[in-house]
This record gives sequence, C-alpha cells and structure tokens, in this order.
Amino acid sequence: PPDIDHPYGHGRFESLGSLAISTLLLGAGCSFGASSYAALRSPVAAPLGSIALWAALASILSKEALYRATMAVGQQQRSQILIANAWHHRSDALSSVVALVGIAGSLLGCRILDPLAGIVVAGLVSWMGIRIGVESLSQLTDTSDYDMVERIGDIARGVPGVKGVNHIRCRSMGGSSLVDLAIQVDPMLSASCAHRLAEEVRWTVADKQEGVSEVLVHVDTTAHDVTCPLQDSIVQRLRPHTQVEEQVREKLLEIDEITSVPRVQVHYLPEGLAIEAQAAMLEDLTISELRPIADRARRRLLASATDISSVRIGLSLEPMADPRMAELAQPVP
Repeated sequence: PPDIDHPYGHGRFESLGSLAISTLLLGAGCSFGASSYAALRSPVAAPLGSIALWAALASILSKEALYRATMAVGQQQRSQILIANAWHHRSDALSSVVALVGIAGSLLGCRILDPLAGIVVAGLVSWMGIRIGVESLSQLTDTSDYDMVERIGDIARGVPGVKGVNHIRCRSMGGSSLVDLAIQVDPMLSASCAHRLAEEVRWTVADKQEGVSEVLVHVDTTAHDVTCPLQDSIVQRLRPHTQVEEQVREKLLEIDEITSVPRVQVHYLPEGLAIEAQAAMLEDLTISELRPIADRARRRLLASATDISSVRIGLSLEPMADPRMAELAQPVP
C-alpha cells in the first residue's frame, strides 16, 4: 500500500523482483548450455541409471503442479513476481521433459541425446528469462499498453457530457495500472460541474477497466495539444481571471446606477473571453429602465478590452444576498 515515502505504492519492487528472477534464469541457461556443449564435445562413457529417469518424471509432475498453483494465485492477486515465479516452475517442467528424452536416449544407447537435450533445456530456460526480463523492463520504463489505452478512451468518451478525450497515458505499477487522461467539456460549464464530470469519468474508468487502481483526469475546454509550444504560449498570454474580474468590476462601477458587482464569471473561449456579471442597481429604478443600463454596461465592457468577445449582464434591484429579491435578476444578452 502507499505510504509517505512511496505515494504510488510499492508495486515497482515486484518488477525489480521479476527482473532478478529473469537474471537468475539467464545465468542458469548459460550455465546449462556451457556444460551441455562441453559434454557434447567429450561424451561421458558411463550411461545414466534408471533413477535419473524417475527423477526427471517426478520433477515434471511436481513443477507443473507448482506452476498451476502459483499462476492461479498470481493472476488472482495481480502479482507480477508470483507470475514470473510461476513461469520459472513451468520452465523447469519443460526442461525436465527434454531431460527425460535425453536420459531415455542415453539408457537406450544413444548417449549423444543427453547433451543435446541439455542444450535444448538451456535454450528454454534462457528464453523464459528473456521473456520475464523484457516484461519487467517494460514496466520499469513505463511502457504504454496500447490496447488498454484504446479501451480507456472508449470508456471515457461514453460518459455523457464528454466532448473529447485525448492525451491518455497508462503505466504499470506492480499488478495495477495508473492512468492519466484529458477530457474536453463545454467551455461554459461551471468549475464545479466540470469537476463533477471529471469525477464521473474517473469512477467509470476505474469501474469498467480491470486492473486500474488510479485515474487522474485533466479538464480542457478546447482541444489542447500539449506538445505544441505555440499553443502553450497562446494560453500563457491570456490574462488571468482575477485581472479580468477586477477590470469588469471597475468598469461597471463607473455607471452611476450600479451600486455593486457581487459576481463576475470569466469563460475562456476560442474566440475570446466571455463575461457573465451580476450587478446590483439602485432600488428606485423600474424594470423598463434596467435594459438600457444593461446594454450600456455591455457596450462599455466590450470597448474596454480587445480580448472580450461577449458579455452578459444580470441586474437586480437589491443585492443578491436578499433571497426575496433574487427573482428579479434578469440576464440580458
């Protein structure tokens, strides 16, 4: 489980353990190969006894039983090191099968079969070590699982409200996977609504994709290519919302009829900034007088900055804190 020193857990230690098993198998395979090659060049005159035949048969049965038991537990626990150990047992069983053939040939008088079988055993053990080592290195180097990436993309696109999914990244951590992805949503969604949608994507991916332990969802309002420096520079040049809100309040309070601006929302759209502002008015104004004031406020904001593309003004005759008068707020396009 994760702790303060390893916030992503200790799954990488399983990959290191599998890499160690891979190294041992490769070493054993090379040793078997060297011994068998030496025996092939200088055959032993004394034949093998029947006890070697029974020992090989017992090894086949016991190692195959260990393989099946260890593999079942490893797949259930999604433990890479247990699965690697299971394949170690299977390689021993296959090696014993080849050894059985060599011993039988030696007993029948064809003594060259024993060193030849040893060379085949060395190849099997070495191949198993390479296979386990490649898988361990792929996890240690964060190699992506392309099939899982495709499945996760399909799952995320199926969540209502998601307009696009991109930048999906997946890496293994022991027996589980950590997923990062970006979703594109309606730019006019509120921050709380976009957060709720991101959480729904996270829940759905973790529930429908087996083996996923953690999902990190980034929210975009437009298609964003993080590999493009030009696009990043454009985003960085946009004014922060705090600066825009301050300017909107300043411009609106220059209008005599507006007493306060309790709320300003800034939306970043491809065509520019969309402003939604709520303004409190003098109490003696009539409803028919509010629309010209809202139109004047809208035009003032549009003229104040070139990056503002649209403005919506909501007016109320009393501050929004009074629930009895909140119904009078009317957004004016």
